[in-house]
Amino acid sequence: MTNVSQLDETEVLKVDMVADVSGSMSGQPIQEAEESMSNFIRSVQFSAGDMVELTSFSTGVRLEQEFCGDEGLLLSKINDLYTGDSTSLYDALYTAVERTAAQSGARCVMAFTDGQDNYSDCTRDDVVDAAQRYHVPVFIIGIGDADYSDASYIAQQTGGVYYNIHDVYSMESIYDEIYQMEKDLFLVEFKDNTGAAVSDVSNIETGYHSIEYGGSCSYSYTPNVLLNVRSSSFYQDGPEAVVERYLRGFADAVTESDFSYISDCLKPGSAIYKEQQSYVLRDIEEQLDSFEIVSVDYSGGQNCVVLARETYFVQVSGQPLQLMTQECQYALEETGGQWKMTAFVGKVRVLSRIRQ
Repeated sequence: MTNVSQLDETEVLKVDMVADVSGSMSGQPIQEAEESMSNFIRSVQFSAGDMVELTSFSTGVRLEQEFCGDEGLLLSKINDLYTGDSTSLYDALYTAVERTAAQSGARCVMAFTDGQDNYSDCTRDDVVDAAQRYHVPVFIIGIGDADYSDASYIAQQTGGVYYNIHDVYSMESIYDEIYQMEKDLFLVEFKDNTGAAVSDVSNIETGYHSIEYGGSCSYSYTPNVLLNVRSSSFYQDGPEAVVERYLRGFADAVTESDFSYISDCLKPGSAIYKEQQSYVLRDIEEQLDSFEIVSVDYSGGQNCVVLARETYFVQVSGQPLQLMTQECQYALEETGGQWKMTAFVGKVRVLSRIRQ
């Protein structure tokens, strides 16, 4: 064990606030939601470094403001919300979970909505699976008297809480509850000397014993490291570092039609080299948002397959902006002490496409 600390002492709280701006929210519902969201913003401890992102949804999903600590800016964005069209609740929650999962420290999603989803590409279970994968709790504030069984299920399954706005005493009390749940936790850092891979299941037992108190708990999990593209490089060497460098450069290569962004990651003359050399010339703009190296499977000492989970904002000419999450398998080969990518393994598996 290398370090133990309380999150309140070392980490800030990141909240992705999700606002329903569908047509049914017009009038009093959006006024109630804006008032509640504004009160919540005023409760956030920005001076301690906490940050909030604002996401809205109707027929599609819109990123109103990236994570920031500017109370005035967030209040202005909330006051500028307007309503109309259908309800893409699941798409919005999935997007918020993915973006929040790539943040460090304590984090959660808080949604304000008045009704059932009727337009999403994602399902209720897609949201739950993503939130459970990255341990992101979803808190939902119900506006009005609609049936919220699905919303309540999502909150319960992800470790969050469902509230009806009529039962909420104050948004400050909800913030205090979330703050206590997320930042009163303890961060335990340890180094594994068993030779286990990052993708192996970890079985953890923790205990505390003193003259007055004692207790223990057990927990099993598979580590999942979702990386924000704006963060610094995570992998320093090996095939993982090559794939990370390729992913960070690929969106620029496609957007600017410049193969040099990724060419040094690929083995000259290989299948992937030739394929991507022509692919980057297509009329597409891509922006990598986050990625995860899921697994590395070796075949001998000089060949391996890396499975990556990647989330992009994709703009195809004449089509709506999409947030696309996919899984890709890359074959790599070590030659002369350097790893290079040689081919795609199988087909790209698209996990979700969300209209923005």
